[in-house]
This record gives sequence, structure tokens and C-alpha cells, in this order.
Amino acid sequence: MDISIIGFTAAGQHTALDIARVLRGDGGGEHCRVFLKKQGLEPEQGVERVGGSLREWTGARFEDSDALVFVGAAGIAVRAIAPFIVSKRTDPAVLVTDERGTWVISLLSGHLGGANALTERVAAGIGAVSVITTATDVNGRFAVDVFAKENGLAITDMAAAKGISAAVLDGERIGLRSELPVKGELPAELYMVPDGTKKAETDASRPAAGWQIRVGIHRSAAAEGRTLWLVPQCLVLGVGCRRGKETAALVSFVREMLEREGICPEAVAAVASIDRKADEPAIRELAEFFGVPFVTFSAEQLMALVGDFASSAFVRAQVGADNVCERSAVLGAAADGAPGRLVIGRQARDGMTVAAAVRHRELYV
Repeated sequence: MDISIIGFTAAGQHTALDIARVLRGDGGGEHCRVFLKKQGLEPEQGVERVGGSLREWTGARFEDSDALVFVGAAGIAVRAIAPFIVSKRTDPAVLVTDERGTWVISLLSGHLGGANALTERVAAGIGAVSVITTATDVNGRFAVDVFAKENGLAITDMAAAKGISAAVLDGERIGLRSELPVKGELPAELYMVPDGTKKAETDASRPAAGWQIRVGIHRSAAAEGRTLWLVPQCLVLGVGCRRGKETAALVSFVREMLEREGICPEAVAAVASIDRKADEPAIRELAEFFGVPFVTFSAEQLMALVGDFASSAFVRAQVGADNVCERSAVLGAAADGAPGRLVIGRQARDGMTVAAAVRHRELYV
């Protein structure tokens, strides 16, 4: 986590340094930068001076930091961040603490950005009082955005997430259906629905058509009631293509394949191929389109994988492996020493081949 901490006075500079020491040394190993915005005050060792305006500094930190900590008045922080706030999906965590380190306030992106958890860590480390105002935290209730973040699930609809939070605060119970194995004891606010991974309750108090959370890579248009889809990022695309293939054609091919198979594009976690394609623009740009890593494997690594794969003597003669897309997908989806599971076999079109495999994932409640 990249964290930027800024102070505005001599006392604020000391508190900022204390916070950095806590975050670097409490086991999280965070990367912290400490800044000072104060004319006439010499920065201490390890502190960077802010030469431009606070607005410029804040805009740059919104781009390169996961969290910002303002050591000073809350009003300074609010005015500084206001022009840059976009969405809780993308905004960094923002904290405020007074220059004496008495209070630590979670100001922005409490759940998805991690500000609430970071507030607790900072407060515990410097002996301050944490201030968290998120309704679900204040009331000790299930928070769907925290649940999603902790399980690496993409939230497909923030309005639906807000609806579930409101329902929880109103005392409603939320149905849960998961394609992933569910581990742990469900919180009181949740119940398993029929056809989930656990036997459904037969609870007369259970609402018949209330909110539901569905976890999985497949999305159905026929879901009953109000539904929030949470998508595990566990799908690896194995890709091969002819040299010089157009990016648009490859992206279109993959999107059509996912739509045909009913798989959410948010499930894509990586793009994989053979190392001979490491510099292929279309495949690299496909990974950029989905915002995921591009990984490659040698022909020897691909051929060492045991499994039932489509085989082509021609492909093997060209690149050293009899199948690039299926083997690279399964190898790329390996987790905890086990290979991934092939869910879409080799698909071919006009010099492009694509397959998909899933990593084993479990859902923790």
C-alpha cells in the first residue's frame, strides 16, 4: 500500500513521522512518504517539502497513492480533496488526524478504499482515538463492500450495494448464493438461498423476494428479486494469435466468447500466453483492456502440464508447444500448487485462439 502523509506545522510533522513509523513497522510493511507544507520550517530527515500548492499535491497523490493522511484540520483536508473525488470504487482512502495525534478520522473510502481499517491501525499505533462514522460499522452490521473487498470480489452495481446496506440497517436479512465453496459461519444478516453451496434454511422469517447477493463468474438475467452480483476475479484467459493481429479484433473475439458462455468480464484476473508472444501488441493490449497482468510461460513449462488438451502438431513445430491457449490458461490459473480448471476449451477465429480456466477460490464469511 502506498501511503502519503502530510503535515502543516512542526508538531504535525512529528505526528506524520510517527504515523509513518507505525505503518512501516506494524507488520503491514507499507510504503510511506512524509511531506511538509509549511514555509519557513525546515523538513526533518525523511520528509519531503511541498513546493507547489496543496491542490497540486493532492491531485498528484490521488493518482499515485492508495491512501492520504492529512495531519491538521479536517477542513483543510476536505477542501483539498473536494475537486478530485470521483467514486468510492477508485478514490484513495483519506484520513485526518489532528497535529497532536489525539483523534484519527476516516474521511473517505472507508470500506473499499480501506480507510476504516487504516484508521484503526493508525489510532492503535499512536495511541489515538479512532473516529469511524460508516453506518454499518457504527451499528456493528454486515457490510457488503467490506465482504467484497476481503474476498477479492468485484462489485458490479454500487446502487445495489447501497440498497443492501440500507436493507441491513433496516433489519432485513439478505440471501446469499455462491458458486464458490463457503467457509465460516454466516453472519446473522445473511442466509443461504436454495441451490447455494450450503443447505438453505427453512426460516419463516426469511423474506421471499428481498435482496440477494450472488457470488460467481456466471451471471443470469433471470435472477428473482433485487440482486447484487459479486464477481470473483479468478478467470485466466489463455491466448494465442498470429503476428500483427489487430487488438480490436482480439478484444471483440474475447468479449463475444465471454458473453456466449455467460461469464462476467469482471471475472478476468489475468491473460496468459507463451513467452514467444510476450511482445505481441494485441495480447498485451487485451490485458490492458481488462486491467489485468499479462503472464507468459516457456514451451517447456506448457508441455510439462499434465491434462487433456487439444493438440496440434503444426503449432508444436512452430512454437514448441502443441497448444498455447488451453495450456497457458490452466497454468496461469494455478493456485496453491494446483493447476486451474479449464472452463472454456480452445476457441479459434481468423488466426486467434482463446481458452479460459478458473483458479480455485473459496468464499469466507
